[in-house]
Amino acid sequence: MSRRPSIWVERLIERICIKDYSEEIIGDLYEYYGEVQHMNYAKRQLLFVRHVLSTVRPDLLKKPKFNPKLKNFMDVINLALKLNWRGFKANKLVTILSLMILIIGSVSFQFVNAWLTNEKTTDQFHQNINRIYLMTAQFNPGSDWSALDVQRIFNLDYSKWPEVSNTLKIHGYNNGEIKISNGQTEFFGTAFMADSTFFDFFDFPLNTGDVASFADPANVFLTASYAEKLFPDKDPVGERISIQCDQTGEYFVAGILEDIPSNSSINFDVLIPRHSKRMWRRMPQNLIMVNEEFDQEAFNQKIATLGQENQRFPESTLGATALADLYWTQFVSVPIISKYGSERYFENLQWVSWIIIIITVVAFVNLQTTVQLNQYKKTGLQRIIGATRRQLVHEVLSSRILLTVTAIALASAVYYVLFDDISNYLDLNLDFLVWPSIIGISMLVLGSGLLSFLTMIYNIYQQDIIDVVTGTFRIKVPQFQRLVMVVQYSFTILLLSGAMIMFLQVRSMLTMDTGVNQENIVSVDFFGIVPNQSQDSLAALEHQRKLDYVKSHIHSMPGVTAVTQGIMPLNRAYQSSWKKLGEENFVLINAMVVDPSYDEVFGLQLKEGRFFSDSLDSNGGSALIINEAAKELLGIDDLMNARLTTSTRAANHADWQIVGVVEDYHYEHLADDIEPLLLVYQIHDSREFVVQFDPNQRASVMSELEDIYRHVNPAGIFTYREMEDLVLRQYESEKRMVAIYSLFSLVAVAITAIGLFTFTYYEAQRRTKEMGIRKVIGAEFKNVFWLMNKTFLMALTIAFLISVPVSWFFLDEWLQGYANRIDVSAWMFIVVGTFIGAVAMLTSLWSTLKLSHNNPVDSLRYE
Repeated sequence: MSRRPSIWVERLIERICIKDYSEEIIGDLYEYYGEVQHMNYAKRQLLFVRHVLSTVRPDLLKKPKFNPKLKNFMDVINLALKLNWRGFKANKLVTILSLMILIIGSVSFQFVNAWLTNEKTTDQFHQNINRIYLMTAQFNPGSDWSALDVQRIFNLDYSKWPEVSNTLKIHGYNNGEIKISNGQTEFFGTAFMADSTFFDFFDFPLNTGDVASFADPANVFLTASYAEKLFPDKDPVGERISIQCDQTGEYFVAGILEDIPSNSSINFDVLIPRHSKRMWRRMPQNLIMVNEEFDQEAFNQKIATLGQENQRFPESTLGATALADLYWTQFVSVPIISKYGSERYFENLQWVSWIIIIITVVAFVNLQTTVQLNQYKKTGLQRIIGATRRQLVHEVLSSRILLTVTAIALASAVYYVLFDDISNYLDLNLDFLVWPSIIGISMLVLGSGLLSFLTMIYNIYQQDIIDVVTGTFRIKVPQFQRLVMVVQYSFTILLLSGAMIMFLQVRSMLTMDTGVNQENIVSVDFFGIVPNQSQDSLAALEHQRKLDYVKSHIHSMPGVTAVTQGIMPLNRAYQSSWKKLGEENFVLINAMVVDPSYDEVFGLQLKEGRFFSDSLDSNGGSALIINEAAKELLGIDDLMNARLTTSTRAANHADWQIVGVVEDYHYEHLADDIEPLLLVYQIHDSREFVVQFDPNQRASVMSELEDIYRHVNPAGIFTYREMEDLVLRQYESEKRMVAIYSLFSLVAVAITAIGLFTFTYYEAQRRTKEMGIRKVIGAEFKNVFWLMNKTFLMALTIAFLISVPVSWFFLDEWLQGYANRIDVSAWMFIVVGTFIGAVAMLTSLWSTLKLSHNNPVDSLRYE
């Protein structure tokens, strides 16, 4: 066992301690090290380190040696920081307002910048994202492109295509289409049944487990948050779960994935090996990975007609779509893509970010220029007593550095504290990233500080000592400040006008009569997953018993006024090809499946004929109901003799009889015109029950619905959807934009008000003597008020005249995207202008009142 400490200790002491003491310290340490040799290694080392720290006192350390030039530089920096700190303390109001502008502006910018970055980098964390393509097919020239199991339908052999290096099939089960059980409680979730090549395509990192274990058909992977939901009190790895969809089975949890990042268009809770079952009934999507030299256009030309070899689809066309582009183009809708982006909203928020940058920079530069305007005598006297312009520049530079560093630190802290609240309020799905956030905040703060620094340097070099001595010097800033105010108010009016008109448009859509009942209607999915009768006949019989129980109890509930089994009339239509008998060309028409009670629940109005009836029509029969738009599209004049046929291969009828026409009603987003629609009586037992109830008995109805649900789903969790909530969800993106524009409009108003307050505050100080003289010769408050505020009132007027035509043009263009839109009117801009003017008046009122109430004698003595 060694009886001396490590050699590095001896060398360190020799280097940092005064030579006369270092030998004595080392000897003492050797002696102490020998005393603790009998102890175990960890304790011996700990005690030795503590003894070294207690022995080497600060007074025994060598004094550091500095390069004389470096020392002089540090002294200059130290002096500058002290002077600036004193300056900040002497001008607390300006310092606080400057920091407020930078903090409010940079934090607001970073929220928008974070969302823009999030959208721009969607799915880019996958290393091979630009090599992944989705196989699609168009079954005839008039149909939409579809992402189906192209390989199986058209009998394709990907191995014959040298461009394809790997393949992947995924069956996507959305929330509500699969149940996951931990043995005690059932949960809905989103599940992917994927090939073992899944992790060759996508880079979703694992917290626990190995991707190789996904090849075992008995294993599943869960996301971290879903694992916490299933097993809140224990380690989920190794636990057993069961699934119920069109297949059933039990699996072991083999891995935990990190939660899916917010910039992913692909989202799931459970990952299940596709090869664990012989067949999944959900249509899979085919993904291919291509080589680096892949030419999409040439490849699509090569495969375009391969599907025509299938006699059932002689007019089909095949193609490959880049998965990276699908988020923005929405070329096809597929279950594996959970969200899509909007270039329109992306561009709108880009404009918002630029407006925030401009208003923040302009306000900060204007504030600092105002301060400098009122301190020109101070800088002039510094020049007189020997200060050079270079020294003044160093003073300004150190003040900008100190102010910007402080602002970055405070803004980063504020952003961190407000991140969750603001993200939730604006409905922005974001992940908090430390360094990107600090960098985004720093960019705006440093940019503002740099422009302020350059402006102040320009003013310093414009200053003449002789003018300062004679009292005739004036920095030529007022003209510059008027321009700055015009710019500031123009962008503020533009932003506020956008927020107001967006709000009015969304309110108009939410309050518009859509032609269907929306109030007091709920939808309950009592069954979720219906057993496969061919797989489990006993389970099918049990389902029929539960179905009869639900029907009998719902119809007998006293608070229920109408019941239908089907879907809500909101964005749930599917497209199929139809034509009148005898005509050549098919046309694509939306269709929905309904039952005979559908019109009673939703209040559809008949124009001709009748609605479906249990006594006259059968479920899955050949009767059709169309809306007025479909009647016009198909050119139907005689309803009784009109017959339709469809090219849909699942149809069992050669012709369909139109039995009724309903008034047009909005079943899609109000941005769109009412499209032609066919209603088909074709309801499956698994459909949701839609209940209309008496609002006075809401509580009792919901309680009884929950009791019925508990009876048929003892382990399930009772949930329901309200028609009014679904309507609101249709306009989530518009409401998000209104919230964003409203919040950042208030930010712009606040920043502008801060800048204006500083300007009027210093303007009042600068013109104290002038106003005292004017009061002596008889000036009243209104005269003082006009003289003090005419600069910014003129700037506000010019800004209003500039911004209104620009706002009117762009907002009218934006509204063209809505089939049902409001008209832009002059009163909207008058309200915005009045609001901005009122805020400006109130901001300047304090300084004006204080100045007007000053004793003229004191004002004349003011210097």
